[in-house]
Amino acid sequence: MEISKEERKFSCQYCEKSFKKMFHLSEHETTHTGEKKHSCPICEKKFQRASSKARHMKNYHVEGGKTKKTPYLCTICGKSFPYSNGAQRHMRTHTGERKFHCELCGKKFAQSTHLHVHMRVHTGEKPYVCDHCGETFSIRASLLKHIKNHEKKNKTDKNIKENDEEEVQIKNNYEENSEEELEAMSSEYIYK
Repeated sequence: MEISKEERKFSCQYCEKSFKKMFHLSEHETTHTGEKKHSCPICEKKFQRASSKARHMKNYHVEGGKTKKTPYLCTICGKSFPYSNGAQRHMRTHTGERKFHCELCGKKFAQSTHLHVHMRVHTGEKPYVCDHCGETFSIRASLLKHIKNHEKKNKTDKNIKENDEEEVQIKNNYEENSEEELEAMSSEYIYK
């Protein structure tokens, strides 16, 4: 049974999808923003979806209420993994092996996800959108850096506004008082 559009009252601000429950919209929007708001309480790894966190907990940490022992151990750094494919993927960070290559430009990558992100260079896909100005980005890290620039600018603008207000106050004092009174005020300030 398909849910009618009327019943889907929560609409994604980034695409045409809509959802019956706010929770589902929130989970969906992380595919656009890249936000990872679900953290593993044991290893602090972050996830976009609650279901991914739950799967991680089951696979990596919990077995009958106890922390799970992971059978695949990296001989170089000691990091452990519950599955061999995770250990193999991790080993590529040590060996430098790059088995995923772009068919358009030939660039090679150690992880399939890195190739997937790289493909946005060729497709022009920019799924990350700045809430402040609407600028789009192909990489989440670029969006986060951009947002920090907004925050710095807002802080600078606030400081400029405060300085401007102080200058207006000084100007008003200057216009309201004679030179002798201003000199007396500044002397009081200096010698306090």
